[in-house]
Order: sequence, then structure tokens, then C-alpha cells
Amino acid sequence: MVENLGRSSQRVLDALTEAGAPARELRVGELLNEFVRLTRLLHAAKAELHQEHQGQDRSAFMLLFPLLVNGPQRARELANAVRADPSTVSRQSAELVRLGLVRREADPRDGRASLLAITAQGEQLCAQIKARREQLISSALTEWPAEQLDTFAALLRRFNTDFESRQQAARRVPATAISQGVQ
Repeated sequence: MVENLGRSSQRVLDALTEAGAPARELRVGELLNEFVRLTRLLHAAKAELHQEHQGQDRSAFMLLFPLLVNGPQRARELANAVRADPSTVSRQSAELVRLGLVRREADPRDGRASLLAITAQGEQLCAQIKARREQLISSALTEWPAEQLDTFAALLRRFNTDFESRQQAARRVPATAISQGVQ
């Protein structure tokens, strides 16, 4: 029996397993359903967290965190860090510059190129977003004992690491700020 799986979900898994369905495939299917559910919940929460930025490209804000962690970088490096198309990052970074969250500065290695750097205002927004995210997640985990939090964190970290490793191997993409847990 899968620990802490809902009773009705467990009954379905048990019935399908008894009927000859492979248990591992059923469990992976159950995980997939929960990932889809979580994705929807996170999407709704993200929209709620960014309500005050209506009319702005909220997805551009994801560019701030790699700049905060890794420092100034070229737009192409930033695109690789967030696994986005360079033209999208160019448009989004222009919006962030316009909002005063990012500034362009000369690349000391090549004066013809520019680097994107987070501003103090961008750092403040990152701190606000991070605090809201922490509050949201913390409120959902209020009733969880420390041992379950530790187990969940370890399993989620392992899953993310394994998933990212397989994606990188398939794409031959270097590790980025995403793997550093800043998103």
C-alpha cells in the first residue's frame, strides 16, 4: 500500500493491480495526475501572486531570479538559464529594463555587447515574490510534521534532480540557475 495515498486512490490502485495492471505503471499514472493537478494549482497561485502586475508580462519576472543569483549576464546566457527562446528573453528583458527592474551595462569582456543586471528595485521585487511564495507553501504545509516535510523535500529534490538530469542529457544543456533552486 502506498503510504499517505488517499483511500479512494489506493482502492483504485489495489483493484487495478488485482485485475492484472502493472502496479508501477499505475503509480506513475497516479503521480502524473497529481503533477497535472499541482501544475494547475501553481498556475492559479502564480496569477494570484502577481495580481498587482496586471497588464505586464508576468513571465518576464522569472528572469530576475537567475540575475539575482548569478549576477549580470548576456541575454543568450539568460535564455539558456531559463530554457527560453532568446527572442522571448530579449522582449521580456526590454520590459524589465523599462520597469526599472533590470539595467543594461557594458560587457567588460566585449564592449560591443551588453549584460543584463538586476537593479535594487528588481532585488526588492524578488524578495517580495519569494516571501509570498514561502507564505503560500508554508500555509499549505501547516499541519505537516517535520519528518514528513523532510521526506517530501528529499523526494521532491531527488525527482527534480533526476528529471533535470534526463532532460539535460537529452538536450545537452548545461546546469543552470534552475538547478540551484532559485525559480
